[in-house]
Amino acid sequence: MFQFSNANSEPKQKSFINSVLFGYVVGIIIPVITIYVFYLSRWSAVSFSYFYHTFVEATVFSALVSLAAIPDGLVFFLFIWTSRLRGARGALGAIFTYTLIVVAYKFFVQ
Repeated sequence: MFQFSNANSEPKQKSFINSVLFGYVVGIIIPVITIYVFYLSRWSAVSFSYFYHTFVEATVFSALVSLAAIPDGLVFFLFIWTSRLRGARGALGAIFTYTLIVVAYKFFVQ
């Protein structure tokens, strides 16, 4: 039988960066950093607790978290493009975790 082999399609060797745990941790941290950067860029004149309570009272906190998870898609694709497929699995797991958090927040809190 024929075996097709493409050097670019084979995943990289297992390393810490190419692990599900690393991808998951990066995927969890990126939206937190995104929300903090948004706070610093638009709301730095007020305290972070006021910023948080304002978004919760305006019932748009779940939308803020959803938008903050968008950079996780970039992290996912960076793992894919560099053939670090285990890291991509972790990033995808973090995206699913944020999705579950937003859905639970929408149904049980708002």
